Amino acid sequence: MRDLAKRWINGLLLPFGYRISHLPANRFDAMSDMLQCLRRFGYEPRIVIDGGANMGQWTRLACSIFPEAIFHLIEPQAACRTSLEETASHLRSGRIHAAALTEPGVKTVQMIGADGTTGAWISDQATADSVAVAAVTLDDLIAVEPGDRALLKLDLENRELNALRGALRLLQQVEVVITEVSFYRPPASDGGPLFEDILTFLRDCGFDLYDFASLASPIGNGRLRTGDAVFLRRTSPLAQQRYW
Repeated sequence: MRDLAKRWINGLLLPFGYRISHLPANRFDAMSDMLQCLRRFGYEPRIVIDGGANMGQWTRLACSIFPEAIFHLIEPQAACRTSLEETASHLRSGRIHAAALTEPGVKTVQMIGADGTTGAWISDQATADSVAVAAVTLDDLIAVEPGDRALLKLDLENRELNALRGALRLLQQVEVVITEVSFYRPPASDGGPLFEDILTFLRDCGFDLYDFASLASPIGNGRLRTGDAVFLRRTSPLAQQRYW
């Protein structure tokens, strides 16, 4: 009865942007505010790359702020295709790429949980629950020019560093990187990269930490676990702004 009442109340509150939860999944989610802030400071990317597009949720948000951009939606899950096509139909220009992003030398990867829900991940080995999907590097998939002021977003369930290693040429022309990061490894994890690994890699590629768009904690212990970090190329005009 309590759960039924909670769902009913949440249904009433949803149009107003509120919900009731025993423990919020996010400490904060300011992705929309952060993107709008970039736009307000004069950032208008011509190309936006959504790595790990899933059902197109992030692209729909970003398109509302950068409606003139060309969007590349990269997602290997076949179950997401219909939703991505619907999303792309509302874009000024949208291109869907059915592949997983990876590092050089890898042509296929094993994906677990590829049913269209969030949380599907790549396994290093084939299992009874995995499916083989085509893999490609960002450098082989997309070319951008300096004037494109490209924005790269990555949400790849601990495979973000693999994708960045396959984007060394692309990153030279990217102005903003938004990537999911982990702050510690949970038990029985596959040893994916941590925030400091991503930070070091992108610093070596000419980026500095600019902001956080979200921070989230698991329900189990409430400790900060993941977030969406925003990195800015040091030569970007936005890097000259020092408001306090």
